Amino acid sequence: MAGPFLDRDRASRLMAAAGIDALVISEPEVFTYATGVSPGVPALFRRAGAAFAVIPADPAAPAAAVIGDLYRENFLARSPIADVATHPIWIETVDVTSQL
Repeated sequence: MAGPFLDRDRASRLMAAAGIDALVISEPEVFTYATGVSPGVPALFRRAGAAFAVIPADPAAPAAAVIGDLYRENFLARSPIADVATHPIWIETVDVTSQL
């Protein structure tokens, strides 16, 4: 299963008919449709690379996602997709956990 809206069986049939092994989804609205979770603020700028979902043609194969590190915990809590890679959203970061 990918997201709550994506019909993996239908998507699989359409991909097989087109000779496609997988879908790589990057458009924010389609990402949300496929994963059940918004890709976050970076996607508001409509720039490629904010988030990706990979939906294999084989409906038994798990879907995967690449999202900004800030959204990882929210994504894991709200999406059925467990295979999640992250990328840093902000270049400048500082760890303040020792100050708490």
